Amino acid sequence: MDALGNTSKSRSNALGHTVQSVDQAGNLSTVQYDAGGNAIVSRDPNNVGQDCVYDQLGRRTSQSAIFQVDGIYAVRNNVR
Repeated sequence: MDALGNTSKSRSNALGHTVQSVDQAGNLSTVQYDAGGNAIVSRDPNNVGQDCVYDQLGRRTSQSAIFQVDGIYAVRNNVR
């Protein structure tokens, strides 16, 4: 609970990574991880976020930003 009395809830996976969080308004954000613990898909309540790909050494090899402009979803690839 914050100073204004707002609460949020979260759920973690077996490795302790947050996989879901719900804010005081009930808005859900999610994160998916690969076997190496790297965040590969993240989405906010508006389905805006990013997708990442990692190599076997855990280095990010690509990143795509998913965003919304005037109600239309768009993707920008290889964002750094």
